[in-house]
Amino acid sequence: MEKKSVTNHKVFLKKSAGYRTMVDRMLMIERKFLTELGQKAAPEMADYMEGLRLSLSIASYYIVQNQIYHAIFTTSNETILKSARKYLALSVDYLAKIFSTSQDFLYDEKDVRAKAHAEIEEFTGYKLVARTGFYLDYLDHFFDVQSRWHWSVLDLSYELALIYKNAFNFKNLVQNLDIRAENVYERKSYLMQLKTYLSDVADGFRMKYEITRINTDMDKAIRVLEVLKQLHIALNEQKEQEAQVRKIELWRAKALTDQR
Repeated sequence: MEKKSVTNHKVFLKKSAGYRTMVDRMLMIERKFLTELGQKAAPEMADYMEGLRLSLSIASYYIVQNQIYHAIFTTSNETILKSARKYLALSVDYLAKIFSTSQDFLYDEKDVRAKAHAEIEEFTGYKLVARTGFYLDYLDHFFDVQSRWHWSVLDLSYELALIYKNAFNFKNLVQNLDIRAENVYERKSYLMQLKTYLSDVADGFRMKYEITRINTDMDKAIRVLEVLKQLHIALNEQKEQEAQVRKIELWRAKALTDQR
């Protein structure tokens, strides 16, 4: 048994060698980047974008390493998973600096979102947020459903859901959903993904509440539903809005009943 374990470890080291080398290289690039960033009085949007791309790349190499480890040992490597989560958390942090985690739909020209929409190409923003979400979901599959690591991924997903909403420019979104608008189908695809993501995060905190009975978990679930409701209002989707209103009322009633 011990001999097999040693053999498997050698197989892992061999198959993951290229990815571990890439992580080492990327970490060196990140150290240089952070040193230069620390010397700036006020980081710019381009700096946050660079940090985001670095963090996502490093996270992806850790995820692949764990995938290789899991294929060989039929279990995950917790150290690798923690490293992947660390860099996905950094990615979410960079995205929050770019788009913010505000729940509001209205903002003025001084808001960070106005600057982001002016400087970042529309679909680049969607793709970076969606990529981060994909990695978070994939990483979550390796964590036990009731583990603290699973809940920590859910917390990151909560922030990312708000960020994803803010990646959309609601000042011109409705007119850009017109059938004659350029890239309208791709835009609608990302918008549908946003709706699904908001719904999934709300359901995730609702499920967590059933386990923990902690009011803040239900509060977060309802908060996400409120954002989804406001999204339907912004898009003039009456039936969907009414469905969210009913769902919010039911969940609030459930929370009140449990408190008695």
